[in-house]
Amino acid sequence: MDDRTSDNYVDSKSKLVGEQQAEALMVSTGPERKSGFERKDVSAVVAELVGCFVFIFMGAGSIVANTWTQGAIGLLGVAAAHGLALAVLITIFGVTSGDILIQL
Repeated sequence: MDDRTSDNYVDSKSKLVGEQQAEALMVSTGPERKSGFERKDVSAVVAELVGCFVFIFMGAGSIVANTWTQGAIGLLGVAAAHGLALAVLITIFGVTSGDILIQL
């Protein structure tokens, strides 16, 4: 008999019933996969989104404040606001989002 026509997974001569038959027909697919997202992945994405929003908001706010004060803050003040915002946000969200510099 040709091997391609025979079914190697089911032995028709065995008389298994119920759960035994179902277990005999199961094919191992490896470790069971979880569906969905893990909590650490979701928290990392949320931390990145919040950090980006606050960084852009602080940067744009410093530029608007510089415009309202007719340049009294200056380029150095706008750069300092960006740098301070970046330093604070990295300190707050660095560990959560998986920042490599914080883990050193």
